[in-house]
Amino acid sequence: MNPMATDHATLILTHPTPDLDAIGFFYSARKVFGGATPVACRTPTREELADPAIIVGDIGLPGCEEIGYSPLLNNFDHHYSHADRSASFLFNQRYGALRPDIVAYIDAVDLVGGPEEADATLKVATVGVRVRHAGDDLATLAHGGRLLHWLEDTGTPPDDLSGPLPADIEDYLRSGQAELRRIRTELAAMQRSTTSGGHTVGYLVSASPVVSIVKEELFALGLDIAIVYNPATRRYAIAANVRGASPINLKRGGLADELNAEEWRRGTPPEQRWDGHDDRIGSPRPAGSRLTGDEVLTIVRAAL
Repeated sequence: MNPMATDHATLILTHPTPDLDAIGFFYSARKVFGGATPVACRTPTREELADPAIIVGDIGLPGCEEIGYSPLLNNFDHHYSHADRSASFLFNQRYGALRPDIVAYIDAVDLVGGPEEADATLKVATVGVRVRHAGDDLATLAHGGRLLHWLEDTGTPPDDLSGPLPADIEDYLRSGQAELRRIRTELAAMQRSTTSGGHTVGYLVSASPVVSIVKEELFALGLDIAIVYNPATRRYAIAANVRGASPINLKRGGLADELNAEEWRRGTPPEQRWDGHDDRIGSPRPAGSRLTGDEVLTIVRAAL
């Protein structure tokens, strides 16, 4: 065994508000390292990234690019040089824990995104899991993991959950379908505009707890940039369409700096800031943003 490899794990780390890829990563890691392995949804420290007994997936830590993706260290962050693959794919490329067709499905959903033609799929059922357990990341992972276990145990294909289902999975599927209908109804109120650089922007107020799905629906309209605002939390999420014609860097193009400067002028503590990855950033946590939607839009249009 490589000296950095390990046959045991002390912790599994993935990002907060886990999506299908995070659930697939968590479930796969527990299959390899044991169902009792502790899990947390937070950003790792650099020391944790250097420890192969701490299994890390799908978290970008600035300044740690050289070890953020390192299978020998059990780090499977795909925000760096492996952005063309999901964390679930990268983990299973090494360990082969999850059924291959499920890995391929999760990989396609995570990379391609956008609405599916069918409404009885693993993706839609996972939306239901995320809605039902919104605010409880560990419950989302646990129930999402049970959904994957059922798929594996019954041999059900991930793209066709149309047959008879156990009551809990039927409930998650119906919840996911209802949430997608609600999001698509909200799209009628979307504001569309164009930045100074010619990029199309969609701004949407949404109370949905599955912001990543809202952004996918916006990108399916052909937009380059999606801005989603949740009035209950006063939080914004801004994302660039990575499948667009020209890459847009939200962190290095000055946008985050402009937003932070305005937040701090309004009295937001300096330690709370807009931050994230090159292709997506979010407003300060936990306080939320002090900016209005029109103000955020004005800054986005000018900076990009």
